[in-house]
Order: sequence, then structure tokens, then C-alpha cells
Amino acid sequence: MSDPPVSPYIWVACSLRGTVVRVATEDHYSPVDQRCVAAGDVLGQYYTAPAGSPAGDPSRTTVDYDGSVWVANREDILIGAPPN
Repeated sequence: MSDPPVSPYIWVACSLRGTVVRVATEDHYSPVDQRCVAAGDVLGQYYTAPAGSPAGDPSRTTVDYDGSVWVANREDILIGAPPN
């Protein structure tokens, strides 16, 4: 099996904002953004829960082999959970 492709982006969880941001990690032409981007450019900020939901508290991100990002909201597991 071959190594996964290296993504020119990093995804960062911003817990207090309830978002994740996509940041360029190298200078390149981005077909998604249809422009040249530089390392360090913030290319997008995305909410991780529906508007008005108290569950948007992202704490972990990972990127799969195909380049899709997965985000975990830590509040999701606490809402409605029985006390320990």
C-alpha cells in the first residue's frame, strides 16, 4: 500500500468559536479556492454544529486518506449524558 498524499492544509479546532479553520501549510495554487495561496493563509472557517446549538465545541480533527476532514465536538458527548 502506498503512503497517503500529503495535504497542503492543516485543520485547526477553535473550541471557543465553535469552528474549525483550514490553513495553507505551503505556497501553492489551490483549485478549491481558485487562487494562489501562501503558507499561513486562513482559507476558511467552518461551524461544527448547527446555529444556536450548544454542542459546537470542537476538540479534535483528523484527515482521512482521501483528504476529508473529520471533527469531534466534545460537547456532543456531554449533552443528555447521564451523570457518572
